[in-house]
Amino acid sequence: MTRPVARAGVAGALLCAFNGLCSFVLSAILPYWRPVWLINPLVGVDVAPRSGESLSDLALIIGLGATLLVTVAFYLDHCVTNQPTWALWLGWGMLLGGSLTATIQEIAHSSNTLFIDINHQLWLLGAVEVMVGALMVLISWWREPEFFSPHLSRRILVAWLAAVAIVEVSGTQSGNPTIALAVIVVISAVALTVGSWIVVRSASGRTPTV
Repeated sequence: MTRPVARAGVAGALLCAFNGLCSFVLSAILPYWRPVWLINPLVGVDVAPRSGESLSDLALIIGLGATLLVTVAFYLDHCVTNQPTWALWLGWGMLLGGSLTATIQEIAHSSNTLFIDINHQLWLLGAVEVMVGALMVLISWWREPEFFSPHLSRRILVAWLAAVAIVEVSGTQSGNPTIALAVIVVISAVALTVGSWIVVRSASGRTPTV
């Protein structure tokens, strides 16, 4: 196991344990259905019941969570040569720990679930950490793309972020964020494939057209 994936795995495990402790303690002491604002009235913490999903939705959620965990671990082990400490802990570690936390929160269906309230929209704690982790990884990718193999050009990266943002907003407005997440996974896979194609074309001495 390479050093980046080992360090990110440790960070993810510690974050997941911390999330479990916070969920247990804060769900017991915070008022029910009354957000505690961290940045009033944009970002806060809320305790509310978890709405039930069908078996098909639950299977899709578990599958997406497992896919994200395996993909991040594989990419770190095979396609990343080095990473700054802040990217490993705040980026890759958050991706791993947040994905595991969100999956556990979806399965548990607790009557006192800890949410992050963003502009009066409730998001699972793990889902928010996944978004923050992805942002940190993208910042690292933008600053030092040579650490990533295959790496994406900045134009592809901007197009990827725009597509993800559009799909996420559409999924939130339609009330079906699970389908939006599935589409985002597909978009990400296509972006990585395009990046790999660019690297292969460059290595063969041909000028990429993307």
